Amino acid sequence: MAHLTVLAPGEAWFEGLRVAPEYRNRGVAEAVAQHCIRVATESGTVVVRFMTLASNMAACQIGFRLGFQQVASFLLCRADSEEDSSQLLTALEPKHLEDLLAFIEGN
Repeated sequence: MAHLTVLAPGEAWFEGLRVAPEYRNRGVAEAVAQHCIRVATESGTVVVRFMTLASNMAACQIGFRLGFQQVASFLLCRADSEEDSSQLLTALEPKHLEDLLAFIEGN
């Protein structure tokens, strides 16, 4: 299975390429990827973006064989939550908008 989303006219996003373990190493993933690209290009897409984990070497290799190039890498980070995180979070209200915009513009 895979997920193909048209983001804007001429641009699509392809991700979530998955194959059940018992069907792996039979060309299924590459065939699905080729089908998604074909559907995108036949609908007028000129740019198809593909995302997968860098650690998913099988999907990366399929992407490279189909002409995709690596343009970025992302690091997945996780932290344990605090026991009482309610003190760390504040609900934003309309009165906070001016301060929020100033913060964003300053960073």
